[in-house]
Amino acid sequence: MIHISYQLLCHTSNVLPAKLQLDPGKLNELTAGVNKLQLQLQIPVKNQVEHKHHLHKGVWVAVGLFVTCFLLAWGWLNAHQEKEQFEANDMKYRSLKISGNAGLVKYCDVTDSLYQKDPVGFSNSVEQEENRLTRQAELLRLAGEREKEAKTLKEQAGRPVRKP
Repeated sequence: MIHISYQLLCHTSNVLPAKLQLDPGKLNELTAGVNKLQLQLQIPVKNQVEHKHHLHKGVWVAVGLFVTCFLLAWGWLNAHQEKEQFEANDMKYRSLKISGNAGLVKYCDVTDSLYQKDPVGFSNSVEQEENRLTRQAELLRLAGEREKEAKTLKEQAGRPVRKP
C-alpha cells in the first residue's frame, strides 16, 4: 500500500509542473500590470481639501427679520417725528390765535381758509412771494455793496463824500 501511494505521489509530482506552467503572454501582462501599480504607488497622492461655506436657512431668516425690524423701526421713528412737528405747528397756530390782536386772529383765519380752499394754489403763491422777497433781499444787498464801492471810489478820487 505504501508502494501505491508512493507511485501516485510521484505521478502527481510529475504532472504538477505541467499544470502550473502559465502562458508566457499572460505572465508578461501580469508583470506589466504589477510594474504599473508599483509606479503608481511611488507617486504621492495629492490631498486637495475644498472648503465650502454654507449659511443655514435660519441665518437667512434671521437676517431678513432683522432688516424688516430695522425698516419698521425707521418708519415708526419718522412717523413719530412728523407727528411731533404737526403738534408743534398746531400749538404755534393756536398760540397766535389766542395771544394776538383781532387783526392777527382775522389774518390767521383768512390764511387757514385760503389753504383749505386751494392747497396747491396757496402753496404756489407762498413760494412765489418767498422767491420775490429773496430776490428783493439780494438786490438790496447788491445795492449796499455798490454804494460802498461808490463811496470808496469817491474817496480815492479825492472828493468829499456827502452823507444823505
